[in-house]
Amino acid sequence: MTQPRRKSRIGLRYRPLPITPPPQLTGEARKLWTSIAPELAEARTHTSVDAPLLEAYCRAQAELAAYYRFTNEIGLERAVRLGTARISYQLCHAVSRLSDRLGLNPLFRRKIERHVLGEQEANG
Repeated sequence: MTQPRRKSRIGLRYRPLPITPPPQLTGEARKLWTSIAPELAEARTHTSVDAPLLEAYCRAQAELAAYYRFTNEIGLERAVRLGTARISYQLCHAVSRLSDRLGLNPLFRRKIERHVLGEQEANG
């Protein structure tokens, strides 16, 4: 007796990156998503698995911009005393790491493209 064939499951890595921003993103983070996600989806280098990473990047970038504006309003010396300068530094580091992981700079974009092309060649 043969068992019926199951439909092959399509893993999350094959679903395209959603172009519409997640509902919890607001303000500047939402605007950033709507400008970046279509390009990443069109390049086909990112999938739905990368959505939380992109969401974190958009949030960090929006927070960093807000901290920069706040620091400019109150002055650098006061920002250092209040600790906002340290938070800005940490956000800047987070944005840098996330942009590397997402391939939003030329070096890491090339690595992602090579990986995707290698998979395509392997799959025929």
